[in-house]
Amino acid sequence: LDEQELPSSSFQFRINNEIFEGEANLFGNKIQGDFKIPFHSSNQAMRLRAKTVDWNFASVLAVLGASQLGEEYESQLTSDIELTSETGNWTQLSGNALIKNFYLKRGSTSMKNPEPIDIHFNKGLISLKKFRLMGPNTDIGVKGDEFTFNKMDIGIKAHSDLRLVHIMLPFLDDLGGPFQLQATVSGSYQKPEVLGNANIDNTFVKLKGFPHPVEKLKADIIFSHTKIIIQNIKGFLASGSLSGEGTVVINGINDIPTQIRLHAEGLNMTVPDKVKSQGHANLVFSGKWFPFILSGVYQVTSALVESEFDDSVSSTQIRDSIYLPKVIKEASFSPVLLDLQVNLEKNIVVKNSKIDG
Repeated sequence: LDEQELPSSSFQFRINNEIFEGEANLFGNKIQGDFKIPFHSSNQAMRLRAKTVDWNFASVLAVLGASQLGEEYESQLTSDIELTSETGNWTQLSGNALIKNFYLKRGSTSMKNPEPIDIHFNKGLISLKKFRLMGPNTDIGVKGDEFTFNKMDIGIKAHSDLRLVHIMLPFLDDLGGPFQLQATVSGSYQKPEVLGNANIDNTFVKLKGFPHPVEKLKADIIFSHTKIIIQNIKGFLASGSLSGEGTVVINGINDIPTQIRLHAEGLNMTVPDKVKSQGHANLVFSGKWFPFILSGVYQVTSALVESEFDDSVSSTQIRDSIYLPKVIKEASFSPVLLDLQVNLEKNIVVKNSKIDG
């Protein structure tokens, strides 16, 4: 998988017009299980049984084309899952998911569960018991008692470092910095409603392919049902200052209208290589789902081109995994697309072996 050799796996599936079922033994006994899933809710029972033993779950990043990021993590998951639904409706599950050992480490930051986490299902009612992850400067607790997928009632209180959750955003080149979160989640899984607040401080964000990271980023985040309000955005980009505010609305899966307005002052950009520019910009980060759009106006006060006109553009050859989800595998996929208007206030200075003028 990518450049990683995995232990042997075996599995068999059976499918007809009513059910999909099978058994699997994956990655050298690290994951074992069987399942039976009816295509329509009926009298056919649903079954899901799985057991993991010291499974390095960070290795799945290779499927998303981020195996290099996965190498920075140490991870283990030991769990027992046994869920059934007599009616075949997955919102009416009964059984238990017992997480005996959850461990995630990146650099000096880590978290693990001090006690086994028990997620209990009773004909669609879900209860979380002892759901807590702890580590250096990390404490994440989740509480919920007898809620359902369509009527959630979950409390979350967390503080940690974004370096640990970078594994959930593999399209970013780097991510780090402390965050705090306190919120309650209600509504349905398709359209959750969140009440609470969060803040990030001294955060570092770097997009793939863009040489300038956002540094010392701060922001206050307020959750109000289906609306997320982002206030007091402050940070530094390309030796200049960055400020802004915005909103995010959660309408449903793949439908998250976002609009964040940013102002950058005192920029000193080097994009592309050997093309330097100074100026200021008014930007809008918007969209409903990936890829989002970064649009606006970049007012260039001065520019210097030192690249040769015949310089060949070097590129790193990246081999996509055939198992990539379609949205990621598409050649045009990018988490952010640029739609910038560049205004040149003065002439561009060009200095290379052919031109000085």
